[in-house]
Formats: sequence, structure tokens, C-alpha cells
Amino acid sequence: MASLYSQMGFDGHVFNRGVFPKGEFVWGGSPDLGANADIFTTILHNHYSAPDGFDFEDGNDINSENKRQKADTIVSLAKQWSKDFGDTNQVLMTFGDDFKYNNAEHYFANLDKL
Repeated sequence: MASLYSQMGFDGHVFNRGVFPKGEFVWGGSPDLGANADIFTTILHNHYSAPDGFDFEDGNDINSENKRQKADTIVSLAKQWSKDFGDTNQVLMTFGDDFKYNNAEHYFANLDKL
């Protein structure tokens, strides 16, 4: 698959589910195609769901009483995920799931506060 993806112009791929361990790696393609068949790959840490406590459709809104705690939690989580993935300085943190964003304006207003 890495070879096919690279031949289609992909230089990266994100897996949500699979047998791979969580983390980032270079997915090697066919040796016949050389290094040009390799693509950067990452496995999502938390499905593509929002981190626990950050699904704003479930009544977890950010307000003046909890904004510091929410900010501290998300920073702590990002640092932990970075360690889990090899201490990189980038973390892909998704905020969604099936049938989410029914009230996108409300969801994004909470993300903006964060």
C-alpha cells in the first residue's frame, strides 16, 4: 500500500485503526521502487474522537470557571502524547467523531476558547 500511495503522490498517511502500534514511522514501500516509495505515517492516539472531557456536544463546555483547568489538561495531554510518539514537537489531536458537529458554531466557539 505504501508503494501505491507514494506513486499517487502521497508523502504521508494517517491511520485510525490497524494492527500498528501508536506512533509515527516511515512506512517502507517496495524495495524495487527505492526510498521514493516510503511515506511518513502516523497512528491516531485517540481514534479521531475529541480527548476525554472535550466533546463539547456532551455538556463539557468551556466557561470562566473551568477554562484554566481545561487548558492545563489539554497541554498536559499534548505533552504526554508527544512522549508516546517519541518526543516530537508536533501532536495531531483530533476533535471529532461520527455524527459530531451537529452544532458546529457551538463546538468551534469552545475550541476558540481553548
